[in-house]
Parts: sequence; C-alpha cells; structure tokens
Amino acid sequence: MHILRKYLVPIILALALLLPCLAAGPALAADPPAEALKIINKPMYQLGRWGLLVTDKKTGQVLYERASDKLFEPASTTKLFTCAAAMQVLGADNTIKTPVFMRGELDKSGVLKGDLILVGSGDQTLGGRTLPNGRVAFCDTDHTYDQLPGTALTKPNPLAGLDELARQVAAAGVKRVAGDVLVDQRLFQMGPVRPDERLSNSALIINDNAIDIVMTPTKPGQPAKVTWRPKSLALAVDAKVITGPKGSEPVGDFSSPGPGRIVVRGMVPAGAAPQVKIFPVGDPGDWARALFIEALDRAGVQVMASALAKNNVCALPPWSAYGRLEKVARFTSPPLKETIRLILKTSHNLAANQLPLVMAASQGMHTMEEGMALEGRVLARMGVPVKTISLSDGEGGDRTDRLSPRAVVKLLEIMAKRKDFPAYYDALPILGVDGSLHHAAGPDSPARGKVRAKTGSTIGGDLLNNRGYFLTKGLAGYITAKSGRELIFAVYVGGFFLNSMEEVMQVGRDMGSITQAIYLAN
Repeated sequence: MHILRKYLVPIILALALLLPCLAAGPALAADPPAEALKIINKPMYQLGRWGLLVTDKKTGQVLYERASDKLFEPASTTKLFTCAAAMQVLGADNTIKTPVFMRGELDKSGVLKGDLILVGSGDQTLGGRTLPNGRVAFCDTDHTYDQLPGTALTKPNPLAGLDELARQVAAAGVKRVAGDVLVDQRLFQMGPVRPDERLSNSALIINDNAIDIVMTPTKPGQPAKVTWRPKSLALAVDAKVITGPKGSEPVGDFSSPGPGRIVVRGMVPAGAAPQVKIFPVGDPGDWARALFIEALDRAGVQVMASALAKNNVCALPPWSAYGRLEKVARFTSPPLKETIRLILKTSHNLAANQLPLVMAASQGMHTMEEGMALEGRVLARMGVPVKTISLSDGEGGDRTDRLSPRAVVKLLEIMAKRKDFPAYYDALPILGVDGSLHHAAGPDSPARGKVRAKTGSTIGGDLLNNRGYFLTKGLAGYITAKSGRELIFAVYVGGFFLNSMEEVMQVGRDMGSITQAIYLAN
C-alpha cells in the first residue's frame, strides 16, 4: 500500500490532465472503403477489435477513422518510434567506430609484450552484412526469425569486420601478441532485454550473437548435410540429421551440454529448401574473443593466449585509460540509415533493442531504462504525443507497450517533414516487394510497390484449446494512392483466435488487402 500511496496522486493528476486531450479529437471521418470493411467484418475477426486512421499526407485531412484513439499492442510497429528517435539523437549518417588498442611495448621484431583490446562500440553488424556497395544486406525473412518459413542467410561473411580489424593490426606491425586478447563490452548494459529473448544485446555483436545451423536434405533415409557459421575452434557441433520423406514436416532438437557445445538432432524433408536455425552464443565476450584471435591468426598475427580461454574482464583498463593507449585498428560501420533499413525491412528485434542503448551511450548513459527515457524526451520534443502511449523497449515486445493509431500517424506525419525523411522512407518494407511485406500482396495487386509500411505481430498460445491467439497485428506507413495522392495510415487488429500457420499468413495478406482498398479508393 505504501507504493500506491506514493504514486496514486501523481497518476490521478496526470490522468486528469490527459483525459481532456483524449476526449478532444477531430470530427468523425468516413468508415474505411467497402472492400476494407469486408475484411474487417470477416468471421475470423468477430471477437477482435480494429483501430484505423488514414490521413492526407499534404493537408492532414482525416479520410478514414475507427477507434483511432484506443490503445493497441503495437508489436513491431514500435520500431517506427525507435528508429525515428535514433535518427534524431544520432543522425541518419552517423557511423559507429570499433577500435582495437594496444597495451604494452611493441618491439622492433613485431612482438607485442602486452595485450590487444577490442572495444565494443555498439555496432549491430560489425561488417557482417555489408555489401560491396556499402549497403546492409537483408533477407525478406531474417535468420533471427527461424521459426518462420523461408528463413535465409545473407551472403556477406559474418566475420568481415573482425578480419578487417585483424588486417589493420598486422599492418600496424604487430606479428605476435605475447600477452592476452581482451574484449571490452562495458559501453552499456549487456544481456537480453527480457527473459524470453533468445539473443543478447552487447556492445560487440557478431552475427547477431548467434550460430547459424543449416540443414540441407539429400536423399530420403540418408544423412542430411549440416553446416554452421561462424566456425571456430571454440565451437563443437554434434549433428545427426536425417533426410525424411518428401512433404514431411521438419523436426529439430537443439541443445547445449556445455559452453561451446551444440547438439543437433532432427529430420528435414527431401526436396525442401535448406532449413536454417539459430543457436544463441553463450557469452558474447568469450565468443568474440575467440573469433578475433582466429581472425588475427588468419592475418598472420600469432597470439600466444588460447582462443578457448575466457575473456578476462578483470584485466580491462579503466575506461579513461583508452585516451593514453595506442589505437592500432578501427572499423567503421555503415551509416545509421543502413542499420535502420535492416531493422524496419526485416523487423530485426536485436538491432532495434540495441538502438536505445546506443542512444544512451552517446549521452554518457548505460542502461535500457536510461535509453528509453531519453527516447521519450526526444520524441516529445519532436511533437509526438508521448503521454498517450507506453513503450518499454526498442522492438515492441514488452507487456506494457501500447500505441494508438493516432499517435502512430502523428509520428509518421512528423517524419515526413524532416530533411532525412528519404532515409526513413527507404527503410520501410514495400508491399509485395520486400522485407516483412513481400508476401502481403501478389504480383498482380494494383497496390504492389505503392505501400511502404512497418508490420507488427504478437501471437500467443492457447494451451487449453491447442490454438493460437493473435494479440495484435499492425501495419503503419505511407500509401501512394491510385490518383497519386499521398496518404499516411495506421491500422491494428487484435484479440482473435487462430488455428493454423496459414491463418497467420492470411492475416498479413488481409492487412495488405486493406491497404489495397485504400489505394484504389483514392
């Protein structure tokens, strides 16, 4: 009760100030187009509730509206806010520089009588997704969504950044390291944002802090081909996977009996595409250290310390000491707008949760709580009605995350007036073309390529009835209508049951059809 007494009065006062704002609003607009209403009224959504707002991008006129001030679970449409705030705090062209320092004496023969220290600076990809043209590679279904069909791996070498750093160390004259190799990840708070997260945020991320397991079928009854990346002496994989009958369901079991050990058992159907699964690394610091030592070896730099040893965080220097140490290598990331493109196109949760931490670090802070508070202040200054929403992470997975269609549309209106809007717009999935919207419209859809928007989905399980429960499905962004008119929209539905993965995909297609109806009606 003492907690209630402490916070009850401020909460009541805040609500008293907020309710008049919520009650006020624009005049009622028309219902969505008839074709959209057919979808909204489908039997599968009869227990759910919808929220929708569509405005004219140029004039702000409200065209269609339904429960636009009600709060919905935003799921990954949260990333629209995360990326907008990061562009404001850091700048769309901001790059992250990851340095390597030398501690000790480098003699004339190239022997470092001391340590190399790789300092994580928050780069989400460390060169592991960068294409030759400098853009960040992505697949429509990212490997971090290995529970979905169509998961694939990007082509760039996930160790490219470490290899470049090692090359620079060798070019600096280091031939042998007599001491240790250390990884410093103290820039901000490490670990998963929530207990249910599979992957951990850290100041130095390699391949999303995951091991990719790729199972390729051969002939029925024969062993499947199993490969993995990145490979390292610090990782042992015991894989026994069988090729099953054509058309059968894949089966996989993954476990770890100890650090650096993965056991893979299962079956993949003959004739199917390779099955991609990820396995989270145990300690990102230990893993990065092992991979960097091996990269140094490939570059011709001999390291006397074992790659199998743990990262000795107790041996790290005070943060202030780096100004006195010699920098022997530095890797520069692609600009922030490329990371934002990865986040929005693929709905990349790990990278989205990294952004509040990177924003916090840029202001001398270290925690997700500080990063989210900073994001709130920044969004408020931009004109976003932050007091009408609730966000507690970068990806949109917290139980308390709530947004209204009106707040989302307001953000999108604000971003459309910024000089860096082209980068924000370019990062959004395109209906029927790429990213999380590649399957939401067919090649014959008249709206294909005319909608750029961020998706969001949160699905739970109803164990009592052995079915799924769609907590929320959201879509928000921009439409270039049939007439050429530019529109801004946000649409959400939630609170209905599912009986199959096909129904999950159907909800996505229904969202695409709603945007098509709006496109055709304008």
